[in-house]
Amino acid sequence: MGWKKVGLMVTNGYSSQVTILGVQVQDDLKWDEHVNGMVSKCRQRLHMLSRLKKFRMPPTDLLTVYQSYVRPIIEYAVPVWHPGLTGNNREALESIQKRAFRIILGADYEGNNRALQTLSVQSTDERRHELCANFASSCLNSRRYSSWFDVNQGHHSMQLRNTRIFAEPRCRTSRRHNSPIPFLTRCLNQV
Repeated sequence: MGWKKVGLMVTNGYSSQVTILGVQVQDDLKWDEHVNGMVSKCRQRLHMLSRLKKFRMPPTDLLTVYQSYVRPIIEYAVPVWHPGLTGNNREALESIQKRAFRIILGADYEGNNRALQTLSVQSTDERRHELCANFASSCLNSRRYSSWFDVNQGHHSMQLRNTRIFAEPRCRTSRRHNSPIPFLTRCLNQV
């Protein structure tokens, strides 16, 4: 006897995905549809960025437009979906920033790593990880959400190489290991 795949319950029956506060959640807890939706929305906004480039807007202003108009789309609700991204999802999100850099730098674009240095910008993966770490820190300082993180009972004052202040929840599957709370706990232990 095998497992039967059950869809998410919605008002009109069952669906394989549902949108909650702008985040598309699939019944298999993968983020492909959410990432595809973000990429599609960002491509439309990158078209506007290329139109501004034709008006000879300086690169610093184009970077500001990218950071305030395009990047928030790929950073919305990051702590929820970042830990569960696949390699293909990460590449799709990074391709948005690469395309923006090609538009901003024009003929001066010499590759993504060089553009990151020239524009003094983090890669999208580094930025998402930093946002998750900041979110975890703010949750830890909150009276309401600090209970999400358990203090490691074996913690002591000795300086060791692998000191973990917070106990990471036990995870039997990689899906659970890559879910938000264990990931945010690892972020707190890295600080």
